[in-house]
Amino acid sequence: MTDIVKDIVRLPTPDILHTLGRLVRPPVILKPVIDAQRSDPSCERMKVCLPMLALLVCSGCSDACQNTVSSRSLAPDGALAAVLFQRDCGATTGFSTQISILRPDDQPTGSGNTFIADDDHGAARVGSWEGSWAEAKWLAPGHLLIRYAAKSRLFKRNDSVSGVKITYQMVRS
Repeated sequence: MTDIVKDIVRLPTPDILHTLGRLVRPPVILKPVIDAQRSDPSCERMKVCLPMLALLVCSGCSDACQNTVSSRSLAPDGALAAVLFQRDCGATTGFSTQISILRPDDQPTGSGNTFIADDDHGAARVGSWEGSWAEAKWLAPGHLLIRYAAKSRLFKRNDSVSGVKITYQMVRS
């Protein structure tokens, strides 16, 4: 073999391998030493602040929507009422029209148990309450007619609630 070939084929020496090993070795991670005798004041504040922050965040999980009753129609026997209301859940959603069948003196809480619709971003006719137009009319003590605007986007349309049969009629403008 010639001297040129020997220079090219030369294998790394143990010194070079040792140096390369130090270069590719993972860094040492130092862990902090906690002094059990001394307490950091910021940790003490955090022990108080974290639970308060969690309570504040969870309080935002409650129902932030508001119901505004638009009309109340008593059944012929007076046992139940069809309550039409607007539900407003804040700036990120539009108004919705909802109907619940309730006892005569009850107020709607939460969403409607019978009918829920919106105006599909202005496609349907709206009522004076700014939600999709609808009306509820009792045909008999156990039979309710709900009329609603064409092009309304329907989210709930129950056929029976609290023993009351519900009939629906879409009304074109």
